[in-house]
Amino acid sequence: MSDLPPAASVRPILTRRHYAGLTLALALFIVYGSLVPFNYQPLTADQAVARFREVCDAPVRVDSRSDWLANFLLALPLGYLFMGALCAGRGPASCLGALLVLPCCLALSTAVEFAQLWFPPRVSSLNDIVAQFVGAAFGTATWLAFGQRITRWARRVWLTIGTQGLAARLLPGYLALLGLMYGMPFDLTLSPADLYHKWRDGRVRLMPFGAHDTTIFEKVEKYCWTVALFLPMGLLLANVRLGTWQRPGAWWRVLAVALASTLLIQCLKLLVLSRYVDATEVVVGVPAVVAGWGLVLALHRRSRGPWRLRKGFVGLLLLAWAAVAVFVNWQPFTFRFDPGFAAERVRNLSLLPFQDYYWSDYLNAFDQFVHKVLLFAPLGALLTLLLPDTRGRGGLVLLASAAVAAGLEAGQLFLPTRYPSVTDVLVETGGACVGLVLTRRAQVLIGSARPELAARLAGRDETTDAVGLRGSATLRVPN
Repeated sequence: MSDLPPAASVRPILTRRHYAGLTLALALFIVYGSLVPFNYQPLTADQAVARFREVCDAPVRVDSRSDWLANFLLALPLGYLFMGALCAGRGPASCLGALLVLPCCLALSTAVEFAQLWFPPRVSSLNDIVAQFVGAAFGTATWLAFGQRITRWARRVWLTIGTQGLAARLLPGYLALLGLMYGMPFDLTLSPADLYHKWRDGRVRLMPFGAHDTTIFEKVEKYCWTVALFLPMGLLLANVRLGTWQRPGAWWRVLAVALASTLLIQCLKLLVLSRYVDATEVVVGVPAVVAGWGLVLALHRRSRGPWRLRKGFVGLLLLAWAAVAVFVNWQPFTFRFDPGFAAERVRNLSLLPFQDYYWSDYLNAFDQFVHKVLLFAPLGALLTLLLPDTRGRGGLVLLASAAVAAGLEAGQLFLPTRYPSVTDVLVETGGACVGLVLTRRAQVLIGSARPELAARLAGRDETTDAVGLRGSATLRVPN
């Protein structure tokens, strides 16, 4: 039975212990992000109490919608994850956990705002406390309404055997992820006046490739990100139902789904004040979906070839990724090879992670974070496929990814229009880690998709139920 996946591969995810770890990590990140850049200024306890009393006496106002949204969205997952840590896998009585979650989230927000008195230029504000409490309450309510179902769905996805069942469960989640990314920061409006001003300000572009306020390099970079976001949709569509979606004549179905999805996302962006509506994303996104679908068909036709050819194909993909990464990080290639210039930039480089994200616009920081993760996730996946399956493969993948990220950031020292960042190296390495984990998991699942292995794996535990539909199965385990 050496060809079976390891026992650890059938362990469920998102248990209460996992939720507790995520809750602690997010709480620490909130504390860290609220105090960066850590410019400590001495303050006596009496002075701090007096100033914080003034903060609490101020009226609650929405002076900045973006600040309110940032604090709301920061605390929303905290309430959700905290509820998961207390209630995952438990019955209806778990709603009592909200009686503990909400006071703890309020206490954390209050303590962080109080601590900001010692760390200017951070400003303590009652608005932030209220916005974070509302976000935590919304996250708690989201868990009560959907938390158990989302947890069960994620576990089924994690324990699915075979590409067909996996794609069928991942596709709705990926569409929801696209909606989340394009809908951030969710400053929604239905006001005709707001929509008219958005149109008048040129933030609704119905003419493809009609933007004249960006350079050719910036346009190509934007197109690359659009392709990167929509190509996975085609990869998933090609595996939803093998007999239906993997015929060459099914291209019109893929085209219809791609067109409907991209148009729906543009309609969502129309209602988000901070987002631009651009028909170019439809023109580029639709072919990207079709290309992803066609790529799967091409790989299936070559799947019976020797492994040497597959390794070579992965190597070509890695070279293509390197070209895209260099372009995205170094365009417009206006290098200035001046040692004095580079040395000055090194002296001004902040070694404190996420400090540069603090000084950036919230929406831009979120976009940069998502783009960096998406850019380096394929690197982690491709390196995992190329390197031999040894005990230290994961460490080698992360080390190589960190070296590549550091090299790309070092090149930005010689680009006057670019800013190297320690934060980007950490985020990009994290993206490679995502690709590593997903690829290793996919190797286990696809390798177990053969019916005889699925049946043998299902018999490993009397509580495990293997359900197969045309080559796919789900391993179910207790909560």
